Amino acid sequence: MSDSEPDAIERLMDEFVARLRRGELPSISAYEAAHPQCAEQIRDLFPAVQAMEQVALRRKGQCSLQAFPTGTPGRLGDYRIIREIGRGGMGIVTTFKLSLCYC
Repeated sequence: MSDSEPDAIERLMDEFVARLRRGELPSISAYEAAHPQCAEQIRDLFPAVQAMEQVALRRKGQCSLQAFPTGTPGRLGDYRIIREIGRGGMGIVTTFKLSLCYC
């Protein structure tokens, strides 16, 4: 892409959210493959965006829990999701481990 990376990831995220809101289930790995220059940011951001959209749609009564893939994303930013502890009307509780790289 000729745009700067922040603009590119923002545009891709807007497209991803629009597709989710239309009821589609876009593949995060397909976005990574189609946009390798943004793959790391897509891996870090899109699972969280997808989870937030799921919560928003459930609050509006527009989707069921099964509308999105089950399970937890493997990573959320610098954090690695370990396991789900509990689930309820307000969200999902997970344990996590901060993974920092001092390279």
